[in-house]
Amino acid sequence: MEQQRLRDLVAGCPLAILYSPIGDEVDPVSIREFSGVLPTERIIIPPSKETDPIELAQEIREKYTDHRACVFVPGRMFDARGTRTGRGGGWYDRFLAALPEDWIWIGVTSAAHYSNEPLARQVWDQPMDWVVVHENDTDVVFETNARKKKTDYEESGEKGVS
Repeated sequence: MEQQRLRDLVAGCPLAILYSPIGDEVDPVSIREFSGVLPTERIIIPPSKETDPIELAQEIREKYTDHRACVFVPGRMFDARGTRTGRGGGWYDRFLAALPEDWIWIGVTSAAHYSNEPLARQVWDQPMDWVVVHENDTDVVFETNARKKKTDYEESGEKGVS
């Protein structure tokens, strides 16, 4: 059910923002759930983080003001609540925070980089709407509703969620 719902959401997006995998990161193009539905209009985030994430997000926003996008995000670790830890430095957190709120954020990972235990989430961390755990030919999909929950906990004055 969740797989089909995510597949339908991706199929309905005219734009995909993808990343060039580094090391053992999963390439979102290789995920069976997205086969045949990834938008043909694509932006690839370069593996080098020399690009300013906020400037890049602003350029994309200006060019695609009338589009909805699926943003595929790598990470070192994810959990089912949408929490993501990256390589440090907050590049993706700053990039995501500068994108339109109605765009769909999809964390992509392997089983080795997925935690059954909740990860610590800081107030600056940008949680995913969906997490796809890819292992061989099997994909497990979690809809997190995390951005709504993030707003709820920010309003409550909490400093982080663990």
